[in-house]
Amino acid sequence: DMKTLGSLAKVPPMLEPVVQALEVLLNLPAKNWLAVRRTLTGPQFISKIRALDLGSITAGQFRKLRKMLLDEAFDDGVERYAAGADLLATWCRAVGRYLAIERFPGGPPIPLGTLASLTATPPATRPEVPETPPVRQAVPKRASKDTVQPARSPDSYLVFEPDIFALSENQRAQVRDLTITRPDVGQIVFHGVTDCRGIDFDEVVQFEIGEVNVYPDTDMKPAVGVELNKRATVRMYQCFPPGGPSIADDPQAAEAYRSKIRQMTEKKEAIFIDYDCATGVWECEVDHF
Repeated sequence: DMKTLGSLAKVPPMLEPVVQALEVLLNLPAKNWLAVRRTLTGPQFISKIRALDLGSITAGQFRKLRKMLLDEAFDDGVERYAAGADLLATWCRAVGRYLAIERFPGGPPIPLGTLASLTATPPATRPEVPETPPVRQAVPKRASKDTVQPARSPDSYLVFEPDIFALSENQRAQVRDLTITRPDVGQIVFHGVTDCRGIDFDEVVQFEIGEVNVYPDTDMKPAVGVELNKRATVRMYQCFPPGGPSIADDPQAAEAYRSKIRQMTEKKEAIFIDYDCATGVWECEVDHF
């Protein structure tokens, strides 16, 4: 089946999301169908996907994969275009759901998609598929602020101060110094007054160890100064040096690593505030995202 798929001279548009997901997971060159074809038709392809080390998948890879899998059209009818395409899509989705549960919890759950058909098989032969809460409907990108409640998925990992979900509509329109925290990972304080109506926070605010991403989908990013695209103080936790917090015992080495963090901060066009090797806390300020 994989050889049939790999024999195509050009990837059909409907299969592009599946091919892109494969590129992400196997670290293949992006948008290089020739490289994908060689992989699919190679004698070691099945062994390669079986041996994939899920512990080596980075947060960046997962974010790309999740974005693809959240698209309802990801694996819709792919079996009609090439034999084996549906199996490949199912594998990508199963990997994505595992990563969402075991490695990168929080955020919108990945739907079953093609995996849904497998759940109808008898228990004795049913593949093990991790369970996640039902998929919530995403808030439209530019829905009316007067009618949309703030969205929070059942498994949301974000903590808000003040709790915007307990505020009235008028109060949500004028939230001062909104603070969003992912415990043990990071925190953002949005300075001034923020209109929180109609924002899908699980979608537009993402925390990973050593990284904070606001509006990862640039199509959803508003003008500077609007909603969350504004001045903010960012604090990240567990940002320890490669050798661990013990480097703090060597003042010279600690200061050298602190200088490296300062350079990294300024390279991202942010304002460095502080970094502590012993606690792993990295703090900076941005004018906007």
